[in-house]
Amino acid sequence: MLAATLLLKTAPADETAAVNSTQSKPMAGMMEMMSPQPGSRFYGWIENGITGNFASPVDNQNFGRLLDDRANEPLLNQFVLTAERGLDPRMADRFDWAFRIQFLYGSDARYLKSIGLLDLITDDTVQPDIPELWFLAHFPISGNAGGLDLKLGEFMTCFGADMSDPRRNVFYSRDYIFNFGCPFHGTGALLTLHVAPDLDVYAGIDRGVNVALEDNNDAPSFYGGAMMNCCKGKVCCAAMTHAGPENPRDNHGYRYLSDVLTTWKVTDRITSITDLNYAYAILFDLRG
Repeated sequence: MLAATLLLKTAPADETAAVNSTQSKPMAGMMEMMSPQPGSRFYGWIENGITGNFASPVDNQNFGRLLDDRANEPLLNQFVLTAERGLDPRMADRFDWAFRIQFLYGSDARYLKSIGLLDLITDDTVQPDIPELWFLAHFPISGNAGGLDLKLGEFMTCFGADMSDPRRNVFYSRDYIFNFGCPFHGTGALLTLHVAPDLDVYAGIDRGVNVALEDNNDAPSFYGGAMMNCCKGKVCCAAMTHAGPENPRDNHGYRYLSDVLTTWKVTDRITSITDLNYAYAILFDLRG
């Protein structure tokens, strides 16, 4: 399966003043998924929505959709509460730590949840979930100003233009790549090496695509890639891959999910997002 998505996002004039700040760079939003902003905080959000379908299907289903699968039906997509502590960039040359604990209640949890973690509590449209639960330790490295981060727990992946966090998306609906070409969460260990101020390299091991406490096989998966900022922060490219067995009781049938996301701030009010995604699976006959 090969898919590509091209999005254009326009910003109102009152956002132009923020372009020169660190948080306005394309890389900044992705980096917050690795570590929140400095300091401790408790916050949340509520997302409600409805997807109109003029065909008015009898079963109220939008064919081929996941999070926006219900036609002409108002949904409580997400009620989220988050407690977190972020790294202090001024302490890059010293040990530091961060964490995030997040609770979600809403219709999105039907598809965003991980296997083995609150996934069998209810089959209602609105369900509970714990999307993120991780601890991060930052270690200084001699001769490297950025240092090394080690994250342990369940965390959001950096695949694709859309995220499970609706605040980071362009539209209410998610694109095809998000629905079928990306893992939402990983549970395991992730190393982040800050090679340079504008270059990070990632390598980690998790239990599989959207797997938490109960894996359907006995083999781990690899998750990693690189993220680079260039052109004075106007262009950011993230190349990520996930590889490992995902089929039940099969430790050899690998599934490869790869994604290259390029974000280009064309002007102060126009941002171009190009997302390329490649998925490939090897299927084994378990009867052989």
